[in-house]
Amino acid sequence: MRKRAPVVVESNAIARAKIDPAVVSVWEERIIALIASQNTTEDKFFKEHVIPITEITGGKALSTLQFEEAKKAVKERLVRQTYVMPMGKKGFKAFPIFVYIAMDDSGNIKAKLNEELCGHFLELKKEFAVRSLPAFSSLTSTYAQQLFRYLNSWKALGEATISLIELHNILSTPSAYRKDFKAFRIRVLETAKKEITNPDKTNFFFDWEPVKEGLQKVVAIRFTFVPALVESLAKVQETVEQKTMRERGEAQQEAEECWQMWRSVNKKCRPGKRAKKCQYCTTAGRWWAEKCIADNQLAIPGFKE
Repeated sequence: MRKRAPVVVESNAIARAKIDPAVVSVWEERIIALIASQNTTEDKFFKEHVIPITEITGGKALSTLQFEEAKKAVKERLVRQTYVMPMGKKGFKAFPIFVYIAMDDSGNIKAKLNEELCGHFLELKKEFAVRSLPAFSSLTSTYAQQLFRYLNSWKALGEATISLIELHNILSTPSAYRKDFKAFRIRVLETAKKEITNPDKTNFFFDWEPVKEGLQKVVAIRFTFVPALVESLAKVQETVEQKTMRERGEAQQEAEECWQMWRSVNKKCRPGKRAKKCQYCTTAGRWWAEKCIADNQLAIPGFKE
């Protein structure tokens, strides 16, 4: 039995939470997702986990530079990062992500999530999101990571309109992007969308359009979500198979009628001389079967009298 790819199951509140201090590299969110993916639906509380960092890279060894970046992410940022959620209009509440986290010389990460976050990861019954760990770990930009985590929590609604202020807050964009929508559009939204919707990385597809106040000022972004690639391909494949069977059935019926017509005048059907009507005969019809028998071929694959 093929092992199911690991997933991260999290509450919508966590998926929409800001990480503070802001992430600097892709390793912070990759490691958080790796630890969170170890939870099971039966767990009542968080356990301590010791996991090789290579699990994020599909078992591949990290380069020296990658190893140092991951180690730096653990030592300098993950030990103090928090999930920050809004509370009321201007308030907030922040939860340290880890009780403790460490990384040894071999790249094994030892960590335990903060017990205060159990309600956001364990025994979830409603208002939660599921994302694939391999798909998430394939993203190579922090903006793509954060936008994927955030939008994934809205996917079930079909669409969502998010204010620019909230997007900038979640993505921790610099002031230059907050003042210049064109720069934000090109360097954040379009770049992140291109990576997230790459079918070689994820099966998450979305589109977006600006929501303007008046004629010029963009105040929000409307995101619309389309079916996952797997679902779309399944439907297309099903349609292709149905069409193939229908066309094969029609060809078989036409070939049978042709064979019967020639038989009625004591002659043999002559494939190739009656346009397309006899094409089936040459590959699986009665003419083909008779030819196989005449050529002393005992096995007649696919032929049924």
